Formats: sequence, structure tokens, C-alpha cells
Amino acid sequence: MNHNVPLSFSSWHILAIGIGIVCVLCVSPMAHARSDEQSNSCRGVTVPPAVYDVSKYGAKGDGKTKDTDAVRKAFEDCGRAGGGTVLFPNLHDFGGERAESPAINFQHSDAANVGPHDRWHEFWAPDQVPLERPTVEDGHGSVYLTGAFNISSNTVVKVDTGVTVLASTDSDDFPLIQPLPWYGGGSDYQQSGDLIYQAFVHSLHADNIRITGGGTLDGSGEPWWKCWRGDRKSSPCSGVSRPHMINLVSGSNMEIDHVAIHNSPSWTLHFSNVTGVHLHDVLVVNPADAPNADGIDLDCSQQVLVENCQLDVGDDIVAIKSGIDWLGRQYGRPSRDILIRNLQGFHGHGLSIGSEMSAGVHNVTFFNITLDGTDRGVRLKSERGRGGAVTNITYHQLHMKNVDTSVSMSLDYHSGLKPTNATATPRFDGIYLFDVTAEKSETGFDLQGLEESHITNVHLDSVDISAKHAVGKCEYTSGSCTHSEPCPPCLTKL
Repeated sequence: MNHNVPLSFSSWHILAIGIGIVCVLCVSPMAHARSDEQSNSCRGVTVPPAVYDVSKYGAKGDGKTKDTDAVRKAFEDCGRAGGGTVLFPNLHDFGGERAESPAINFQHSDAANVGPHDRWHEFWAPDQVPLERPTVEDGHGSVYLTGAFNISSNTVVKVDTGVTVLASTDSDDFPLIQPLPWYGGGSDYQQSGDLIYQAFVHSLHADNIRITGGGTLDGSGEPWWKCWRGDRKSSPCSGVSRPHMINLVSGSNMEIDHVAIHNSPSWTLHFSNVTGVHLHDVLVVNPADAPNADGIDLDCSQQVLVENCQLDVGDDIVAIKSGIDWLGRQYGRPSRDILIRNLQGFHGHGLSIGSEMSAGVHNVTFFNITLDGTDRGVRLKSERGRGGAVTNITYHQLHMKNVDTSVSMSLDYHSGLKPTNATATPRFDGIYLFDVTAEKSETGFDLQGLEESHITNVHLDSVDISAKHAVGKCEYTSGSCTHSEPCPPCLTKL
């Protein structure tokens, strides 16, 4: 490691790795097989051995019959019994054997068809393997067409390899629920006070949940994107905020792994007020033009480890948030202690913090990440009225190619807003970039603080950005550069 890195960076980087180790120890699943029973464990909390097979409740899995009632009944019984495994089995048999065609395809130059249970991340390295877009193969097994459903505590959701859980496009299959209090509306109509459509996969005040199995969850997003682009009063939107794909709300000990998720109507993986998240070995694919189809949204959440994922999406690849304006500040739950590592990202809007960050975002590290063809790389965004502080953010070993703007930080996200009181004025402090490269970018840096709130302590070490335009804006921002080209003129070259 370069010993010229500022002490604050080095100290925080060591702390971040420590947090990652703690997250691994606390969140990683431990599966136990015993002769007398089968059980699954997550963070040391054993899930009861009972299995609730949706096909036993009448689910057909033929992709045509709505299986909503059967699916909901299976989850209801599981919850009432105190937990267990809800199974979406592959009912299609070929020659008397269960179909096992993989639904996930992590594409690499030397492993074009890596299945969902292969440990592809052990050999992947961004400087060794050329990037290729991930794909989601059509499942060759059962397709369960269903409306939204709820998960209770101590539940494993197992989607068998080759199986697709397919969201209905009928808005009647998505109950109307209260919005998150720190937004006061859905992501489409924040602060409106309106009810929202429940997420396709939803939990509320539930702990110890795992979604796994090697299968696919498909959000059937096209009708939702179409009405959002056109007549938002038309079906299925009907003037209501579109459903998220997965939203786990106000719980702890959540794990999602070895599944493919695609065609989300809006945000894809939304963790809201969750403590203890382990998200790993997940493939997220939404069309590049899918509106607001974020990949991962960590929202008022803490103690989070995200690793070994591929995302090709229509908006933020990762977004870290904590509520909007006065509502977010009143709720007062910051996102913090987050480690995101070993990711590939395509299209989308980069690795973002904000713009809804009013309760604060602290102690976040992005490590060993490769981006190709994204709108932004490093992205921090806020505006007058938000308030809150973003502090101790590290981007380490980030490698970008064909990115429009490599590094973007703005406290003036929606320009033209008038200055406000100190509580409602956002602040960025302590942003560290170390071993960051970019090639074929349009703009290298775009740094925009406010006259009344400068972006402070931005430190670049071993940052090499190749761009048509080295620097766009560089205003009301201070910090330093070491062994970095270009060094934006508002920073001090050491």
C-alpha cells in the first residue's frame, strides 16, 4: 500500500475491512445436514426443518395459471408455524429426473457458462478477465405466475435451479400499503402521502430471511415501464408508485444469494431499515432503458456486506440512501458500516450515494469493482433541502471503461434551488479514492459543492483517469491529489 495515503484514508480502510470480516462472520449462512432432520441456519438462528412446497398447495408452475393463492397460503402457514423453508420446486421431469438447467449465466472469457453454484468469484479478477455482459437464460423448468407475497421471520425462500417465479402484471395482485415513513410516498411519488403498491417480494418487521436456490425471479417489468413512460394513469400503473421487486423492511439478518433477478418494475433489491445484510452471488439484469430500475438500494440500513454480484440495470447500480428532506431527518436512521466488493456493473448510473440521504450515510467502502458502459462511476448526489451528511466514503480498486463521467460529486443535484437553513443543507466530507482507473471516459471529474457547503477532504491517491474532457466543474471543493492524473484544479497536488 502506498504510504503517502492520508492517515484518515488508511485508518478507515483498515476499519472497513474489519467491518467486512465482522459482516461475514455475522451474516454468512451455515447449513447443517443431520440424519434425523434437515435444517438451515442464518447467523446462528436455525430455521425450522419444515418445508412448505407451493406445489402441495396447488401451485401449477405452468406459467399460465395464477398460483397466487397457493403461494400466499404456503407463506402464511410457514409464518404461523414459526418459520421453515418455502419451496418453489421444479416440477418438470425429463426421463424421470428433475430438470436442473441453470437459470444464471455469469459470462467470462474463460467460463462462458458458469452455473449458479460454481464459485466463479474465486477466479474472477477485473484486471485479468475481459468484461462481457451478463445474461439471464430462459428457465427450462417450472414457471410460477403469482402476485405479490409476504415473507415472515425465520424463513428460507428456495427457488429451485431452472425455476422462474414470475410476477403478475395485474395491479390487483399487488396490495396497496403505506409508504415508508422516511419518504412519505413511493419512489415514483415521494412525499405525496399516497399509498403504494407492495413489492413483489416483501417483508415487514421480520428477521432471519434468506432467498436462495439457483432459480430466477422475473418482475414482468415491461407493462410497468410502458405506462410510466406514457400515461401514468393507465394500467397497471394507475397513478400509483410502481412496485419494487424485493423490499425487506424493518428487520435484521437478511441474506440473498444464488438467484437471478430481472425485469424489475422499478427498484430491484431494496433493503429498508435493515440491520445485518449479506447479499452475494446474485445476478441482476434489467434493460438499460428501464426507468428507475436500480440494482441495489441500501436504505437506512446498517452492517451490510454485498459481494460477488453482477448487475446490468437501467439506473443506479448501487444506491445508498437514508430518506428524503425533513422526513428523512425526522426518522433519523443513517445508512452506515457498509462494504461492497467484487462487483461487475454494466450500463446504469454507477456507484451512488444519494440523492435521498437526509439521515446521513457513513463508513462505506467500495472495493474491487469494475464498471463498463455506465453513465457515472463514482457518484455522490444531494441538493439544498436534503440536509444530512455523507462522511468516510472510500472507493478502492475501482476500474472503469466507457463511463460517461468517471467521478461525479454534487451538492447541487437539482440546480437553482435557493439556499436554506443549516439543518436542511447537505454536507460531504471525507471522500477517498485509491487505486482508481478509467479509460475512454467523456469527462473525468465533475465536482460541485455549494457556496454555503463545500465538499471537503476529497483525497485522490493513485487515480488515473483517461477522458476526453479531464475536468468539468470543480467548484466549492477541497482536498488533495497524490500520484494522480489529472488532479482537478480545486484540489491541492501533493
